[in-house]
Amino acid sequence: MSADAIKNSPIMIMPIDEQQEIAAYLDKKCAEIDALITKKETFLTELEDYKKSLI
Repeated sequence: MSADAIKNSPIMIMPIDEQQEIAAYLDKKCAEIDALITKKETFLTELEDYKKSLI
């Protein structure tokens, strides 16, 4: 796109309360994903330890 095309393009701005709602939702989902990743990493570490104890 050219600079003029970008300059003349309309920009949609959502109300601040809607932006905050979206941000809160994404923060919640990211926290849930981070918790799942931590849980899986812990599980993998436990499996590695168990594997080493069997060998």
